[in-house]
Amino acid sequence: MNLRARNPLIRIAALAVSVGALSLVPATSASAGAGTGAGPMTAVRDAAAAPARIAAAAPTRPAAAAPTRAAAAAVPKVPSGFVGVNLDGTLADGQPSLPPAMSTMAATGVESVRAAFNWAAAQPTADGPYDFSQSDMIVGDAAQDGLTVLPVVLYTPSWDARPNPSGTIAIPRDDAPYAAYLTALINRYGPHGTYWTQNPTLPKRPIRQWQIWNEPNFTYYWPTRPFAPSYVALVKAAHTAIKRADPGAEVVLAGMPNDAWDYLQKIYEVPNAGRYFDAVAAHPYTVIPSNVILFVQKMRAVMQRNGNAGKPIIITEMGWNSSIGHKPSDDFCCQSTAARQAAKVAAVLPLLARYRAALKLQAFYYYTWASRGTNGGPSADWAGIFQINGSELVPKPVYATFKAGVLAMEHCRRIGALAGSCAAPAG
Repeated sequence: MNLRARNPLIRIAALAVSVGALSLVPATSASAGAGTGAGPMTAVRDAAAAPARIAAAAPTRPAAAAPTRAAAAAVPKVPSGFVGVNLDGTLADGQPSLPPAMSTMAATGVESVRAAFNWAAAQPTADGPYDFSQSDMIVGDAAQDGLTVLPVVLYTPSWDARPNPSGTIAIPRDDAPYAAYLTALINRYGPHGTYWTQNPTLPKRPIRQWQIWNEPNFTYYWPTRPFAPSYVALVKAAHTAIKRADPGAEVVLAGMPNDAWDYLQKIYEVPNAGRYFDAVAAHPYTVIPSNVILFVQKMRAVMQRNGNAGKPIIITEMGWNSSIGHKPSDDFCCQSTAARQAAKVAAVLPLLARYRAALKLQAFYYYTWASRGTNGGPSADWAGIFQINGSELVPKPVYATFKAGVLAMEHCRRIGALAGSCAAPAG
């Protein structure tokens, strides 16, 4: 994920998969400096034609082939809320303009967005009021198109940060202020949140799931080793606050890549850990699309061994980038050309629909909607379905295959006025 953006959602390393076996790529932290604007996108070698451009000021929805009835029928229909995308980098800050991007998401069949809610930015001083301006923008722009939001709540303000090695994300010294921030967020965006009473003309999409941190199996996000005891303590504090403020809300564990099943077992080894969350998250970054299913199967097996067979799994990050041909500065997983990125997405989406019920897979969030790739920059900056080019979002070849695959699993030929509504069913 874009580590140079002000509110990233993170991608440092990933799972590389060889045929028939899982093999790991070493985790390496990227630098976390300020983001810079990208110049014009260079031509993609294997694109069939120059992509159409979407001006940020005009929410034009690019065309993609609608699934035929036969194609839709071949893919099991998924329930409402199954399809999501990640929103991060400069787009999450409104650069380019966020409303046109949200409208295109909804027209594509996306029903939810995952975004970082930055505690450090919202509460820079211990005794100061919360600043909800950034989260208001994301929640409001999403609701306008009927999209729900899955917040990943992270980033510790300096006044509550434990001492941490340079270049890593600080974790809370005291978990209570983090829990208090969650309470404030629920009072703002939950079922009885003030945001909805203050904005009565918006479609009401209260937040009912809260993800606690991100990738604590990496020292970049959780410097304390072993990570599980202190991370579970944060989850416990979050669980208490969330259930008190909204008993029907759900606590989602942080997503983890690499050998995440082993790290999940470490979490379960902390006494009573399984009581403090409602869903497990996974980040199955792989080279081979079918191994996304293998990854989730391994997570499910750990949950079954620990008495949590009934809880769902959410893929909160998954995807490939199109960095090949752009001289990326690293050799991380999961690099492809633009054409291969599209082909891998076309392969994985039917698998997610087919194995959804057996794996109790509640939803997936593709990483990511838009990214600002630059020649010679990190490979993850080419992960987007769209390329950010100045004030425009330029669809890559993966956009057409993503939209076709999503509409096929939703058995819909055309989305209605709001996300989750189907104006033209495929069957």
